[in-house]
Amino acid sequence: MVKQDLYHALKTIAALLVPAVLGLVLFVWGPGRAWEEHLGLAGLFQWRGAITAPREPLLVIIDSNTGGQLGLADKPLYWPRSVYAQALQPLHDAGARVVVFDIFFKTAKGAEDEILAQTMAGLDNVLLFAYLDRQRPLATADGGVVALREQLQLPLPLLADSALATAPFFLPKTPIRVNQVETFRDSAGDQATLPVAALHRWLVDDYITLRNLVIEAQPQLARELPPATRYLQREQFAATLRKLHSVLMRNPTLFRQLQSSLSDGGAGLSALLAVHEAPAYRYLNLYGPPGHLDRINFADLAQGDVDPRRLKDRAVFIGFAESWQPDQVDTFYTVYAGGDGSEHSGVEIAATAFANLLHQQSVQPLSPWLTLILLLVSGLVFSLLTWRLSPRVSGVVSLLMVAGYAVAAYTLFARSYLWLPWVVPLLIQLPLALLIGWYKHHGDVNRQRARISAAFGYYLPEDAVQRLLSAASPTALESRAMFGVCLASDGEQYTALAEQKTPQELASYINAYYEKLFAPVRAGGGIISDVEGDAMMALWTHMTRDCALSHKACAAALAIQKNLAEAGSKAMPTRIGLHAGEIALGAIGALDHFEYRAVGDMVNTASRIQNLNKRLGTRILVSGRVVEDVNEFFFRSLGRFQLAGKQQVIDIYELVDYYTAMSDEREYLYRYFDDGIKLVQKHAFDEALPLFQHFLSLSPGDGPANFYREFCEKMRGDAGGELWQGVFVLGKT
Repeated sequence: MVKQDLYHALKTIAALLVPAVLGLVLFVWGPGRAWEEHLGLAGLFQWRGAITAPREPLLVIIDSNTGGQLGLADKPLYWPRSVYAQALQPLHDAGARVVVFDIFFKTAKGAEDEILAQTMAGLDNVLLFAYLDRQRPLATADGGVVALREQLQLPLPLLADSALATAPFFLPKTPIRVNQVETFRDSAGDQATLPVAALHRWLVDDYITLRNLVIEAQPQLARELPPATRYLQREQFAATLRKLHSVLMRNPTLFRQLQSSLSDGGAGLSALLAVHEAPAYRYLNLYGPPGHLDRINFADLAQGDVDPRRLKDRAVFIGFAESWQPDQVDTFYTVYAGGDGSEHSGVEIAATAFANLLHQQSVQPLSPWLTLILLLVSGLVFSLLTWRLSPRVSGVVSLLMVAGYAVAAYTLFARSYLWLPWVVPLLIQLPLALLIGWYKHHGDVNRQRARISAAFGYYLPEDAVQRLLSAASPTALESRAMFGVCLASDGEQYTALAEQKTPQELASYINAYYEKLFAPVRAGGGIISDVEGDAMMALWTHMTRDCALSHKACAAALAIQKNLAEAGSKAMPTRIGLHAGEIALGAIGALDHFEYRAVGDMVNTASRIQNLNKRLGTRILVSGRVVEDVNEFFFRSLGRFQLAGKQQVIDIYELVDYYTAMSDEREYLYRYFDDGIKLVQKHAFDEALPLFQHFLSLSPGDGPANFYREFCEKMRGDAGGELWQGVFVLGKT
């Protein structure tokens, strides 16, 4: 019992842990993280919808119509560089704080390059895109693979030297979805990417404060950070960014000190420090579908058709917004990619990344450890609820949990940009917990039904129990007309035993007695219909007449007598009667009391046949209706009888044994009896008497032979049959 309890406890614990463990495995192994990024993150963006974008970024778009508006070629590749210089002037005059060219200037244009270079040299806020060339891995002689190499390709030296700085901005191509942007690119010498460079130019004044705080915390670092006077020098800007990043990454203690000191500081200073925090990537917080950020056309800017107030204090990002551009495709698949093929352009993603960093609005995934804890807790909570509650209640509670979790995930994402995993908890863990819980409850119901069935099985047949359990009403057991074979048994000397034994001894004796009777009935597919004192009634039933039922009943009767014979003197001698016919089987009763029993003349007749054993001195008597259905057994015909209280005459037979168990000598002996019966039927009593006497000499104590011997002696001289008409009428003859 202890082992079973321990096994059940361990099984329960294991079942409860399955959703939690599966969630942890999926997250640690990788698929869970991929599902959360590709399904979960996209779902959160779709639920939240578009939001108002910050004012700072302004897109200056070059599309397929721009060339025509400027009277130039359709492809910007063939445009003179002076047109870009022409666009810079209104930006400078209006007070744009930073200008980013997301255009790779790689081909020389002669004097045109000089014009653009001179214009940029007069400004201190222009950043140029540097292309990151990814070289394919090469196979070595031994079959190995050289790691993927990346090399930063700068724009024309004349232009690169004239700009404040150059910076890369690497994004993966479709079909990979762009969810993240990098802040610093390791393969490019730990260089700041384009949005980060734009952020530092925007927060130039905050750099001075941050440098002073670093030196105040650790004075020995003063030499490593260039002074503010050199920060905006073209040859120093990019180097200063790398040095600042290196100092902060090498000194985690310093980073924590600065974070503590900036708890009450300005938003710009906090954003400047946060961009150097590991890891070197940020999840994009897209403000809406493509085209959601504020934008103007490059042609309008170059022609001076833009209100200067719209350009003041803006971070201007100039780039292509078509699905093509010279040398590389500049559209990217994002969570807002539409069914019409609309995708975000690279320049819009760069401007979005800049705004995210400036306002610290990047999507923040839950930390790995907190994610593991969340998956563990959610899996356990889901399991416990579905385990303890009924399937119907757990289904309702699950819907409430889904709604509550979804609201929490949406609220945190919409207000704080915090990304909670929901695909694994709600689409994997919760359904799995429901399945396990429902399976458990289904098993509990089946086990309960099995216990009830086993308990009722001592009193009702199995099919009746199943009908009762299915309908849960006594009407489910309403009487049904069917064909059946009834076995009625009665023990001898029960009254004397009851007087000699205590109630406990008598109960133990009767239980052992009935075990010998019940086992053959059960083995033969019969049902115990009624038990009273030392009497039993068993049934074999079918909706239509079935000869196999008589065979099973006869086999059970012989097996019962065999069991009793093997018990010897300890067993109670038992009489058995068998009859076949139509019965009504079901619940009999009224109000609040019902009993499952058979009703019909066949049942009463079987009981009368059983009682006839007393008169004939036999153990197993059967009716002719039973005999005509079987041929595997040896029956001795005992004549025709009208049983007490009955009008119908029945042919009665003694069930002797299986044919296969009969010896030739035994069969030869019973021929004397059969010959005597035939003479009795002819009223030749004088001729029959010697046969019965001879039979008794060979088988002393045979009840039927003794019955007919006495009958023939009584009927001598009635050759005409005036006293007997061939039927024994019990109670009269």
